[in-house]
Amino acid sequence: MSAIFNFDGCEPVLEGDNECDISITVTESNDEGDECEAFSFTYDVGNPDCSIATIRVFGGDDFQDFDDPDGTIETELEAGQGGQQAAISNVRFCATVNGMDDDEMDDDGMDDEMDNVDLQLVSKKDGHKYELEITNGTDHDIKFSWGLDDTRHGGKVTVDGESSETFHVDTDEEGTVYLYHDGDQVDSVDVE
Repeated sequence: MSAIFNFDGCEPVLEGDNECDISITVTESNDEGDECEAFSFTYDVGNPDCSIATIRVFGGDDFQDFDDPDGTIETELEAGQGGQQAAISNVRFCATVNGMDDDEMDDDGMDDEMDNVDLQLVSKKDGHKYELEITNGTDHDIKFSWGLDDTRHGGKVTVDGESSETFHVDTDEEGTVYLYHDGDQVDSVDVE
């Protein structure tokens, strides 16, 4: 079970499902109105059957993992050169429900349906530009998100039922592109 929040300034915005009913409250920020940047937060889990196993927080070109968190997350994300602290851009929660992790649960057949989705490397173009293709073998449209390893490089793609769409990834290093639906990993492919 997982939940993903993207930060719009200091406002956490849920992407996909939130079966654990997780809520986030920013506790440390630069508090500059529309230019607000968040650095720390607390969270609550509204579903008593859920427990948070790991939280991964992204910001700048950095990320931090928090194992067995206690409800308060204080980050030390680096903004790259200059040693400044980066603001939070994305938070991913990994939870268990009644002691079962993601591999043991089935979302009312959605896991089986995702067997009809495929991610493939189509070609490498212009040095470090890769073309990937998502094939949706289901009979309905699906909105996917994708990410390159543990970087902030990613995006969203909607693929119509029984069709495919391509997207491009620019990277000068080997890595893995992960495909997600509602915060759950569907497929992955290596780029090298």
